[in-house]
Amino acid sequence: MNVWTAYDNMGYLLHEELVDKEILFNSAGAHSVLIWGRYKPIFDYYRRVELGPRYLENFEYLAMEMWKMCRERGYTSPDFKGGRICDRYYKVYEPNS
Repeated sequence: MNVWTAYDNMGYLLHEELVDKEILFNSAGAHSVLIWGRYKPIFDYYRRVELGPRYLENFEYLAMEMWKMCRERGYTSPDFKGGRICDRYYKVYEPNS
C-alpha cells in the first residue's frame, strides 16, 4: 500500500504539472505501468466495495501517461506479442486492441 500511495502522489504531482513528465518517466515510468497493470483488479475491487471510484485515481493517471510514453519509446512491440516489458498489460491500457 505504501508503494501504491507513493505512485498516487507522483501522479498528483504530474496531474498538477508540478513535476516534469520526463523526470517521472526516467525514474518510475515503466514501473508504474507494470504495477498498475498487475494490481488493477485489486484496485477495481477496492473502488467498487470500499473506497470509492476515486481511489488511487492519480496513480491511474500516472500509469496511463507513462503507458503513452512507453509506447512512443519502444517498451511495447507493435502488436503486443514481441515479449517486451510492457506487452503483457496492454489490455489494461488499450482494452479495445
